[in-house]
Amino acid sequence: MEEKSSSNKGFLILSIAGLVSKIISVFYIPILQRILGLSGYGIYQNCYEVFLFAYAVTNLGTQPAIAKLVAELSAHGRHEDAIRTLKISKMLLALVGGIISVLLMLLAFPIGNLIENPEASYGIMMLAPSIFVTSVLSSYRGYFQGISSMTAIAVSQVLEQVINILVSLTCAFFLVKITIAYGSAGGTIGTSVGALVACLYMIYVYKS
Repeated sequence: MEEKSSSNKGFLILSIAGLVSKIISVFYIPILQRILGLSGYGIYQNCYEVFLFAYAVTNLGTQPAIAKLVAELSAHGRHEDAIRTLKISKMLLALVGGIISVLLMLLAFPIGNLIENPEASYGIMMLAPSIFVTSVLSSYRGYFQGISSMTAIAVSQVLEQVINILVSLTCAFFLVKITIAYGSAGGTIGTSVGALVACLYMIYVYKS
């Protein structure tokens, strides 16, 4: 009964963190649209369409899968195997994420031409590193979810979103003064930085 109550409390914390992140995003998008303008925001959206496809290929379903395996091992008292699951999944996801990130960087301009929006190429290049970082981040979040440590995941989600918004809006504001394409790319920089900060936080909590 106590374990069920703790689990419910963890998921409640996670739900609240997700809600807070969504509310922050509601204010973020109109400001970014105002900075970039209609055409600039259109370029920004094209960048994210490519990013979301690459993200789905590398990360979709990995976190719950890791969480399920870790939870089963932990329930049977096999804590060392649960930690080994984290290490193996982190290594594999880092490898796949790293390959996809490098490919996105190398193929950014061909992809931009393929989607008939060459100006989106800069944003794709800026988003490429986030595939690697989010892959590693998924392994840690999966592990913490498996051991029902939802507070760490919740804090990392809010932290990621706040850093993402602050960095993206700042970079977009300054870079759009050079060109619209650069401004749109600047609006994507926060994705990688936010994910990196969240990942470093999860690593810190894990080692602590």
